[in-house]
Amino acid sequence: KTKPRINLSQNHYYQYARVHESLQALNKAITSEQQKSQGIEQKIRTARQELSSHQKTWCGHLVSLLQDRQGLVAKIHQFLLRFQFYSKESEAQIHLQHTLTHYKNEKENLRKILIDLNTKVTQIETDHAELLNSYPQLNTIEHVFNLMVSICGGKESFEQLPELTISDRHYNSPFEDYVDNISPEDMTASVMRFKELHGRPGIAIRAKQNYSQRKVQAFFQRYTNEATWTDGGSKIIPINGRLINRGVVQEKTLKKLQQLITNNHVDEVRLA
Repeated sequence: KTKPRINLSQNHYYQYARVHESLQALNKAITSEQQKSQGIEQKIRTARQELSSHQKTWCGHLVSLLQDRQGLVAKIHQFLLRFQFYSKESEAQIHLQHTLTHYKNEKENLRKILIDLNTKVTQIETDHAELLNSYPQLNTIEHVFNLMVSICGGKESFEQLPELTISDRHYNSPFEDYVDNISPEDMTASVMRFKELHGRPGIAIRAKQNYSQRKVQAFFQRYTNEATWTDGGSKIIPINGRLINRGVVQEKTLKKLQQLITNNHVDEVRLA
C-alpha cells in the first residue's frame, strides 16, 4: 500500500515538537534514574565489601556464625554481647546489613520507576509512530524554509516582502557568519526577507516595545546544509536556544513571530 502523503503544515511541526519534547523529558528522566541506580549499585558493592572484611576477622566471623540464630546459639550470642569487643562488632555488622537492605529496597524502587518510564516511552512511540516517522521529511532545508514562509503569511506574502541586501558589516565578526548587526536604518520596511552572503535565507523584523527605540531581530538558516534556524540582533521575540533545531521547532516562539508579522503586534511588542 502507498503511504498517505503527510501534510507538512505548521500544526504537524508543532505536534512533532510536543511529542519530541515529551520523549526528551522521559529519556532525560531515564538517564537520571539509571545514574542513580548505578550509584546505588556502587554503594551496595561497597557495603558488601565492608561486611565481608568484617566477617574475615576472627571476631567478625564468630558474630556472623552466632548472630540471627535460635536456641542455644542465640543464648551464646546474647552472652557474648556482654563483652564490648563482641557487641561493637555485632552492631557494625547489623548496621551494614541494614544499610544493604536499604540500598536493595532503593534499587528495587528505581527499577520500578525505570520500568514505568520505559513503558511511557514505548506508549508514546506506539501512539505517535506515524508522526515520529515523518521526522526525515520535517528535517529538510526545503520544508523548514516553507514553514518559515507560512509564518510570513504564505508564499505570495513572503515574495512581496522587500529584500534586504546583506553585506560583511551585518555579520558579528569578520571570522563568523552570524547575521547579528542589521540596524533599524538598514530596514526599508518592518519585515524584510534576505539571503545572506552564503545564500542562506532569512527574515528580519524591526519592532519596538512600548516607547523603546526601534530594534531589529534577524531569523535565518544557520548552516548551509542543515534545517536549523537561529536568530541574531536584538531579542525582540525571546528565544531559548535555536528557533528550529534540525526540524524541531519552538512552537511558542514561532507563533509569537507569526502573530507579530501578521497582526503588527504581540504582547507589548509592535512592528515599527
